[in-house]
Amino acid sequence: MVLKLNPSIFIHNNQTFALIRRETNTDNWQESYFYYTVCKLDKNLNIIDQHKCNFQINNKLFWRVKRKKIRKNKYCLEDIKIYKSKINNKIIGTTNILMKEGSPRIFRVGLIEFIIKTNTIKLIKIFNKEARNDMEKNWLIFERENEFYIIYTLFPSLIIYQLNINNFTLTLYKTKNTSEVLEKNKILLNNLHKDYCDLYFTPCSLIENDIDNYTLIIKKKEKNNYYYYYKLSFDFNNFTLTLNPNLLFSGELYYLNDIKFINNKYVGCLGVCDKAFEFLDLSKYINNVDT
Repeated sequence: MVLKLNPSIFIHNNQTFALIRRETNTDNWQESYFYYTVCKLDKNLNIIDQHKCNFQINNKLFWRVKRKKIRKNKYCLEDIKIYKSKINNKIIGTTNILMKEGSPRIFRVGLIEFIIKTNTIKLIKIFNKEARNDMEKNWLIFERENEFYIIYTLFPSLIIYQLNINNFTLTLYKTKNTSEVLEKNKILLNNLHKDYCDLYFTPCSLIENDIDNYTLIIKKKEKNNYYYYYKLSFDFNNFTLTLNPNLLFSGELYYLNDIKFINNKYVGCLGVCDKAFEFLDLSKYINNVDT
């Protein structure tokens, strides 16, 4: 049985699609074969057509990889998030890149282009920065006044890079210590899963309220394998974060990969228990500012 996980929805030529990650064995990850399908969706987000995707890393083409056989130029491009609009007339997304399976697992973050004519996921950039950790994951891209930025971390420092969309290089834009926000919300740091002890909270999606104010839906993972989701206000001009401590929702291995505004509602793209996926209407959580 092939499992479907962690989708990302996008629109192309007024048609709705989803990239969906496929795994053959999530009980024994190293034995799993990993690949993607691109799926055409109807107005109710049901799959009506699907095709296997190819990966293109440098000049190498392949359609799947066994995790324990990851090697140079044959990585796992996990948890792809397609950006909400085209960049330079291309379908662009961020991806977590599993470069080494086993202990320690090595993750990096990069950009992909999805070439819809050939159903090809092309790795166009692996981001490099100083003092990298083993677990570099879940960077979030957004646009403001025709400039592009990437959120690297939220806590204990808010670090944002500016992204040059012509050559996809990063320049440090601004950094600010946000440890005081964690100090005010210590209860939210209890029982962190080992994978989140350095990440704390990671952003799932960013919603633009106006030019300087954004809402981030963020998640943390606890030792019980539950993900817990919260709302975070981000003031770009003052470079401040305000965490709402009220829980939005949670679930065991309920992994929110992406959020898109589709058919006048905010659609969450979730992986469920490393076995399946779900499209969930999150509008009531996002629109309710008092939640």
